Amino acid sequence: MRLGADTVSSLTIPPGELIGRLEHVCQAGGLNDVAALAFHTPAHGRIHDVYLVHDSSHPFVLQRVNTNVIADPVAPARVSECALQAQGIENGLLNWPATGTALLFCLDSCWLRRGWIYGKPPEQPVTVKQVQGMSRALRHFHQTIDLAAFKNCRYASIDPWSGIAGLLLQESISNPQLQLDSYEREAIAQLGRARQTLALLQDSTVANCPAKLPVVVHRDPKPSNFIERSRGDMVLIDFDTIGIGAAEQDLGEMLRALLTGDESSESKVTTADDCKGLIHQIQQGYGDSAMTQRRISLAACHSCLWQAERYLEDHLAGDRYYKVISRGDNLLRTRAQLEGFDLVYVASSGTGPQIEQL
Repeated sequence: MRLGADTVSSLTIPPGELIGRLEHVCQAGGLNDVAALAFHTPAHGRIHDVYLVHDSSHPFVLQRVNTNVIADPVAPARVSECALQAQGIENGLLNWPATGTALLFCLDSCWLRRGWIYGKPPEQPVTVKQVQGMSRALRHFHQTIDLAAFKNCRYASIDPWSGIAGLLLQESISNPQLQLDSYEREAIAQLGRARQTLALLQDSTVANCPAKLPVVVHRDPKPSNFIERSRGDMVLIDFDTIGIGAAEQDLGEMLRALLTGDESSESKVTTADDCKGLIHQIQQGYGDSAMTQRRISLAACHSCLWQAERYLEDHLAGDRYYKVISRGDNLLRTRAQLEGFDLVYVASSGTGPQIEQL
């Protein structure tokens, strides 16, 4: 299930379908402790209903949030911590007019409870334009790829693969006569070698570490990981987070890194070395939407394997913390990401990195 049209103004979701879509988005994103904000915007454009949806217990609980803190979109919208004080559980969400427009977000519920909405302190305003830009960037992935094709992909056990890349990989092993272009042949060969390396690392991990293996997953799609580029659009950054989780839910998050980049990019991926280079581009916040479906799938598989390999090596070496602010490589990665968006890393403070326009 996909999340609709290319623009916020044309996205219309019937009320009876909205909850199912919220569940789908949360599950597809691999977010186990999820809160989602659903904004209802009627035809006249005024945001007046906000609902907090979370899965701390099943089924989803709908809580209506104080709507008085939502200003008219012509002025900065102000969402403060008091907005999270629920006014009681109700089914008002289902009574929305079918012509309403919904903007969806998946956020970490602990992050929400701290009162940090849209990556800014509660006392700072957030404009409706920012809300719409982040919603478009988050939705772009769901409009571009069919998650169901990859649902059975399991990196923890390596096999069986599913989706286009997995089918190519399996068929290339069983059918030497398969017609593949040079890029696909090289990429499949690299994937095969990466699988062997990762399998050895996993054997060592099972022997030395808890049985539950780490897999690649982006568990931090918070709006502070959105950057507004100089040309005005917003993109997601920081796609190299590693976590313990259900492997079948993780490919979608890695694919998002490939699909939310600069659509005007003139670079084309033509070799397996370019596929390796794409991993670096991901860390800079780039993606090449001009890639074919096959190549996107192959690159995504390669990226996941590369990240899992890096994590397992660190884990076996005794490093149990993949991202620590004091580590130099994390600071370098932050600078590289920001430079990709015409931004510059200034300094780190108690509230996190300070960013300014070049």
